[in-house]
Amino acid sequence: MRSLTLTVLLGAIALATAPAAANPSDFPRDMIAHCVGCDLEGVNLSGQDFHGIQLVGANLSHADLRKANFSGASFVGVNFKDANLDGADLTNAKITGSDLDGATFSGATLTGVRLVGIRVDQKTFDSLGGVHGAFQSCTGCDLRGLNLRGRDLSDVHFVGADLERSDLSHVGFARAHLAGVNLRDAVAADADFRSAVLLGADFRNADLSGANLADAVLCSPDIDQRDGVKSYGDTECADLAHANLKNADLRGVRFCRDDQRDCRAVTADELRTLAHADLSAARFTQ
Repeated sequence: MRSLTLTVLLGAIALATAPAAANPSDFPRDMIAHCVGCDLEGVNLSGQDFHGIQLVGANLSHADLRKANFSGASFVGVNFKDANLDGADLTNAKITGSDLDGATFSGATLTGVRLVGIRVDQKTFDSLGGVHGAFQSCTGCDLRGLNLRGRDLSDVHFVGADLERSDLSHVGFARAHLAGVNLRDAVAADADFRSAVLLGADFRNADLSGANLADAVLCSPDIDQRDGVKSYGDTECADLAHANLKNADLRGVRFCRDDQRDCRAVTADELRTLAHADLSAARFTQ
């Protein structure tokens, strides 16, 4: 243990004092892997193989990480501010509680990437591509005020994310998981929410004019689970209070007891009462 502690300490000192333009070969994998909370600002790790690495609390701001292999890596509390990850391989990587402001991912491989509890600014989101298959999930992410207009985000998990005041016009959210998402005051005109999971989503004052919510999961019972046994209480729906539903398609919206299983149609009365929805300008089956 003493030997490992000494290795980590020496590694931290070496990395913290390294010049920003240092050659990538100066930073062996083992030194990086055993360095917790290291200051790697401006370091050049381009093209290196760090697959499966776990980095905690490291400072990689302004780092050159182009074409590096971070497949299967885990980053917790890492500062990627203004880092260059263009062309990097982040297949199945997980980035938790990290700062991505100004980081770029142009041409990076992002299949299966999971983002948890991070703030994504416009520059970073644009470089992520925002297209179908770019990343798997952005759970609890702060995406407030972003312009996501016209992006294809179908199948992506945005559970608990904050999209307040974002421009979501014409965005494709088909089959996306948006449970507990904050969409207050968002502009989602003509957005595609077909078969999306919207349980507990907050659409208050959102513009959903022309949006397609056909077959979306809007309601579920309050579920209590004790000792592995589920009990079901009152029905709860997404909150559509004061949302603009002009020409919105609500045909086939669903009440599901378990995610997308054991479903039935939501009645108009349930939406009016529980979702506080004004259906006068919406398309609905009942």
